[in-house]
Amino acid sequence: MAPTGNEAANGEKQTQTRCIWKSGTILVKKRRNAMKQIFIIVLLVLLATNAFADVSGEYNKKNGVVEVKQSGKVLNISINSSVGEHVCNLEGAALMIDAKRAAYTSENNTDKCTAVLNFAGGVLKVTTKDCEGVCGMNAAGSMDGTYRKKVSKRK
Repeated sequence: MAPTGNEAANGEKQTQTRCIWKSGTILVKKRRNAMKQIFIIVLLVLLATNAFADVSGEYNKKNGVVEVKQSGKVLNISINSSVGEHVCNLEGAALMIDAKRAAYTSENNTDKCTAVLNFAGGVLKVTTKDCEGVCGMNAAGSMDGTYRKKVSKRK
């Protein structure tokens, strides 16, 4: 009797191949492996095309604005916020960590300001640490928060 596809010659179960008896030869179909490979390829293509989706634009919140200009993995950022008359102003280059996050670290050795930018669905969440040096007296921490992407109006 010809193998049915689930049993090999030694009696072990085969999960990745299917054997078919046809015209005196055994045809092996690797259906499950092929489907897994196709799924992985499709997933990789989707991730690659969206890996560093362009996050350029202007993001706003009450008393704050973030401008982002993306060039590959590098984001040129400008964060401006205020509390009353006191302001924060942070400008520099942030690097994309993954598809949705970027990190800024001050190049100034005396300033240890860091900022993490999380992008998701037209929203930017900014979290800063040790950025008092770029802020006025009462504005420290005012850059932190959730910003919404400004929708450009088409004419």
